Amino acid sequence: MALRIGIVGCGDISGIYLRNAARFPGLALTACASRTHARAEAAAAAHGIAARSVDDLIASDDIDLVVNLTPPLAHVEVTARALAAGKHVYSEKPLGVDLAEAAQLVAQATAAGLRLGVAPDTALGPAIQTARRLVAEGAIGTPLFGTAAFLGLGPEQFHPAPAFFYGRGGGPLMDMGPYYLTALVHILGPVTGLRAANLVQHPERRIDAPGMPAHGSVLPSDVATTVKTELGFAGGMTVDFTASWDCFASGQPHIELHGSAGSLRLPNPDWFGGDLLIAERPGAWRAIDTSATVFGAPNRTDEAGVPVADYRGLGIAEMAQAIRLGTVPRSDAALALHLAAVFDAAARSARDRTTVTDLPGCPVPLPLTETDAAALLAPAA
Repeated sequence: MALRIGIVGCGDISGIYLRNAARFPGLALTACASRTHARAEAAAAAHGIAARSVDDLIASDDIDLVVNLTPPLAHVEVTARALAAGKHVYSEKPLGVDLAEAAQLVAQATAAGLRLGVAPDTALGPAIQTARRLVAEGAIGTPLFGTAAFLGLGPEQFHPAPAFFYGRGGGPLMDMGPYYLTALVHILGPVTGLRAANLVQHPERRIDAPGMPAHGSVLPSDVATTVKTELGFAGGMTVDFTASWDCFASGQPHIELHGSAGSLRLPNPDWFGGDLLIAERPGAWRAIDTSATVFGAPNRTDEAGVPVADYRGLGIAEMAQAIRLGTVPRSDAALALHLAAVFDAAARSARDRTTVTDLPGCPVPLPLTETDAAALLAPAA
């Protein structure tokens, strides 16, 4: 039987979730709500569902699972209220804006016997899953070291309301880091230690998004906008990860992993598909195409007009299946809690100029095979 889902938060990210929900027979998109009710009404009209107030949606008897797409500062309140109402919850990242909030929500879900899942679900896509399989099979030999980089100019270049990116719970590490770190945990296991440095922090940011009402205005910024971390993973690899909103252009790969027998380059972990490159001989890259896989085919274009595979909501469908089967979802909040501990450790390390080695681990989610992926498109039992 399909799980009835209600979406809270009809902002910029909600469109792709609303559109993709129809792909999954195990999800019954039922209602949506937003702080600005007109947004909920527009989304409801476009998708043939009910528009409700946030209070009504959370209390509704016809909702099994609440999808929390509110801004980060509202995550803890909405998720806690939904759990208290007896609803399973899938939340956009981050789970909470700090470690204490994340731990509070995990404890609440556990005590209530409810499932709590957290984005991103991009690591369930074929690009990261293929990389995971290759590393596990020894395609690059013994893992040695790697690099990861998210480099750009920040959300004020494109987002209609970017202020929350520069306040508590914001910054490039907490905003984009979950995509990279979730992928790396799937491949290499949890982070065991780190050292971090905040390289850039500007007090103001100018909104350059063309055509936006706030174009040309200035935002205060309370976050480090370039953060460099050296991460040790349980799988034995050390990865240098830079997250920056201060970079005009870069040709640096999103993720490269190097081992004793080869190198592996991954596509952008913000998407589900894309080509991998593997070098099993010196200087000779070979492409691995994922576009023919279940969730690898491009289904929209990004802001630059480039075709991308964007199946956000896959994690919700897999979570719904896990709830029906009584298993642990691959998006289980244990990983998000681990990432909250990583972000907390990075802040402490940068502040105190120390290496942190006491990070709590987390279970690594099960792989999502092509058979598993295809099952999510089959009618719910």
